Amino acid sequence: RHSLQSLQNIYKKAIKKYTPLLLIFLLPFVILEQNECDVSHLKGMRYVYMDIDTTGTSKVSQTEKVDLSDIVELQLRRADIEIRPFVVNEPERNVPLLLVKVNTDQRSQSGQFELVLEIRDFVTINRNKKEAVATTFSFSRSASISGVGNEVDLMKTELRELMSEFTVTFREQNP
Repeated sequence: RHSLQSLQNIYKKAIKKYTPLLLIFLLPFVILEQNECDVSHLKGMRYVYMDIDTTGTSKVSQTEKVDLSDIVELQLRRADIEIRPFVVNEPERNVPLLLVKVNTDQRSQSGQFELVLEIRDFVTINRNKKEAVATTFSFSRSASISGVGNEVDLMKTELRELMSEFTVTFREQNP
């Protein structure tokens, strides 16, 4: 009987000592990464077309893609950035294009994902003076989740933050 009581005391001490550490490992853990970019390419832009590319992930359903699109659209409208209707099958008409790419497939084992926000706009090639469409601006965020969190919910949270940063940067260039 005495040994059972001492085991219970040891158990209680261990719970008190290691519970905070255990909680840290069970909660979602996020690592963020951001790229710096040349914001001057946003200057003079008065509207954008927008698209969400989830071909780099198998973890986002069509409904969740619509949710991601709604987040992007809401953030742009709140910042008073005009959104023009995206024209399917006519990519040359969708310029400047704000493209958000979601990529998880290469990192699916580790629970990581990457969100990339790109602006694709017309550029002139110096050597032949021809106009082409190229990526002129890019922001990205990488995050990983461990524990019991929901990856798509974390993507939505990170997308809101990425869009918030983008709209502030856009407005600084286009007051």
